[in-house]
Amino acid sequence: KPVVKIASSAGAAAQSTTVFHKEKTIMNIGEQIKSFENKRAALAASLEEVMTKAAEEGRTLDVEEEEHYDNTAAEIRQVDAHLKRLRELEAGKAATAQPVKQAGNGNVAAVASAPVIR
Repeated sequence: KPVVKIASSAGAAAQSTTVFHKEKTIMNIGEQIKSFENKRAALAASLEEVMTKAAEEGRTLDVEEEEHYDNTAAEIRQVDAHLKRLRELEAGKAATAQPVKQAGNGNVAAVASAPVIR
C-alpha cells in the first residue's frame, strides 16, 4: 500500500510525495524448512572446509579458524533448534488440517476454521 506524505501545508503550493513499500512475501512453513536446511548445509560445509584445510596442512586450527569454527557450530545449533520448532509447527498444522471441499460448481469451498478452545 503506498504511503502519501505532504511536504508542506495544504494549498496550491503543497507538494505530495508517494512512497511505495515493497510487500514482503512470507514463506510457508515448508519453504522455511527448506531454506534453513540449505543454510545449515552451507554452514556445515564451511566447518568441513576449515577442518580439511588444517588436516591437509597437518596442524590444529589457528585462533581465527577456532573462532570461525566455534561461531559457525553455534549457528548450526541455533538453526537445528529452529528447524525442530518449524517441524513441530508443521506437524501440528498437519494434525489439525481440514480436507479441501469442492463445491458443486467445481470451485473450492471455504472450510470453516476449527473451534476455539477456551
